[in-house]
Amino acid sequence: MTISPTAPSPTDQEQFQQWLSDGQLPMIQPSLQARSIKTAWQLLQAGVELANNTNFDAISIEDICAKAGTTVGGFYGRFQNKDAFFLALQKLVLLRSYERMNTLWRDTNHDDQPLFAVCALMVKSSVLRYRSHNGIFRTSLQRAHEGMWDAFKELGDETRTLLNNTLAPHLQHLSPAERKLRIEFAHQSMISVLSHAVQNAPSPVHLSDDTMIHELTHMLVAYLEKPPQHTSAQDQKR
Repeated sequence: MTISPTAPSPTDQEQFQQWLSDGQLPMIQPSLQARSIKTAWQLLQAGVELANNTNFDAISIEDICAKAGTTVGGFYGRFQNKDAFFLALQKLVLLRSYERMNTLWRDTNHDDQPLFAVCALMVKSSVLRYRSHNGIFRTSLQRAHEGMWDAFKELGDETRTLLNNTLAPHLQHLSPAERKLRIEFAHQSMISVLSHAVQNAPSPVHLSDDTMIHELTHMLVAYLEKPPQHTSAQDQKR
């Protein structure tokens, strides 16, 4: 998916309708009627909320429909089964994540942005994404053996490319090789912390606590700004 410096800011439901029209949600049985789109949207929003508070495997289709205010027939009119429903939820998270990448690019692609501000935006965007869809991330991690985490790995690859382009100008004290390693390991560390948080609700800092944003930002900045490592002659040639 191409990352552009600018992106429209429609409402979530308008964006959802556009993604449906563009064929980016093929697991939803096609219908562009306004009522059908609204029902599909309500079902998906209900799924996100339920998954954030309950193990997804324990959620029934009846639970989803009751939360959305629709019928089981309405569910099967739009989704083949519960697995297709989860894939739609996951794809929505991915599409929203790419939109956030567009926003991050737009907001940080300025020469006068200090490193701390860039990292703060990156961390806040990531924490809010994991927080608002923690059930989808948790279930995807639990079902990684089924390939459910692969799409998020691809998202991570594209995010690292964006971060290399965005953060590298702020790390002129490092060689190009160490600069790249620092940026990519900083991203890896952040995702590891967030993935652990959605699965284990650890203390002292919970995902729902804004302290997570503050502490992660300071940790990453301190790591990125620290002096160069002593490198061997072979490393310096890379």
